[in-house]
Amino acid sequence: MKGFLEERSDARIEFLPIKLLDQKDRLVPEPYSLLNVLGVVECVDLEKSKYMRSAIDPNFIARFFLLVLDEDRIPLAPRVRVCQALLARDPEAFPAALLELLERHGAWFRARAGTLQARAPSFELERAVCVEGLALLRLAALHELSADQEAEYPLLPSIARLS
Repeated sequence: MKGFLEERSDARIEFLPIKLLDQKDRLVPEPYSLLNVLGVVECVDLEKSKYMRSAIDPNFIARFFLLVLDEDRIPLAPRVRVCQALLARDPEAFPAALLELLERHGAWFRARAGTLQARAPSFELERAVCVEGLALLRLAALHELSADQEAEYPLLPSIARLS
């Protein structure tokens, strides 16, 4: 689960190593981590949600019986923004969203340089070329989105693009 979240999550998270003891107070050998969410978005619709406040600190919610989110307060991930721009055939929003997606892709690989993940056979290729970005650029062309198909985008080398 940790590897999946590290690889796929757009959320700002960190994993803090923890030690677990079994029922006999022996150290559990597998590595365990505590997931800490770094970026919190205040998006709960308190008027529509049903919840119970903490008896210790009424500023905190102890339990939700019905959780309703205000979607307008949730920032969209770059992947969602680029898909929305593609579906709307928006020639201004698509390149901007694509660039943001490519920057996130590059940042993810830069953060993992020198780690065990960097030893994977596909790491260097995926670090240099964003296949997802190539596919999105091709979809834009197929849907006659007037985004500049000849533009230079980071991680989308022209030699890798389909004509």
